Amino acid sequence: MADVVVKILEPADEISFLSLREAKLLLGLPLTGAAEIEDERLELQIAIASAQIMRLCNRMMARQRVIETWRDFDAIKLFLRTFPVAEEDIEQITVGGATLGPDDYELEEQSGTLQGLSRFAAPVRIVYSGGYELPDDAPLDLKQATLLMLSSARSQATRESIEGIRMIAHKESRVIFFDPNASTAKTAGGQSSGLPTGVEPLLSRYTRFWA
Repeated sequence: MADVVVKILEPADEISFLSLREAKLLLGLPLTGAAEIEDERLELQIAIASAQIMRLCNRMMARQRVIETWRDFDAIKLFLRTFPVAEEDIEQITVGGATLGPDDYELEEQSGTLQGLSRFAAPVRIVYSGGYELPDDAPLDLKQATLLMLSSARSQATRESIEGIRMIAHKESRVIFFDPNASTAKTAGGQSSGLPTGVEPLLSRYTRFWA
């Protein structure tokens, strides 16, 4: 297995897949008139949901500038840790003291895959910028996944605020509460996945399965 060290040179400015305006539109909330604290709470919930998605996908998706050092690799392909990566976003690739030129490797931009470096001796160091400019450049299915996570978290907060209340009675009238989320998403084995229904299929194509 390759030994890879990633050093962040410039961290991401923004990690949220949804803007505050987008979240309000999708949740059916008024665009104006909310108290500042309510907007701050929603922005934090968006950031938390986005961070959870990145953790589930085993990768950083927000645009950042890094230097990656690869040692002890024998693979035909090198999978950069932060992607997508445009050709012009690769600033430098060095092997020892030698700097490689664009003709020395091939880049598959969407997956951040470098080919052709296996013929060089390790270590290989790559300085580049990768990831999405968030929230504007976030793919629509990641925005949808964030919305589902956000909606679930807000529903959970609402349920917890009335926890313990199962029935309200007034004279001869009765209102009985039930949990609409009691039936959660199930995995193939019949166990709860812990994720809102519909999130996993949206994330499958963005998940990094290698170490």
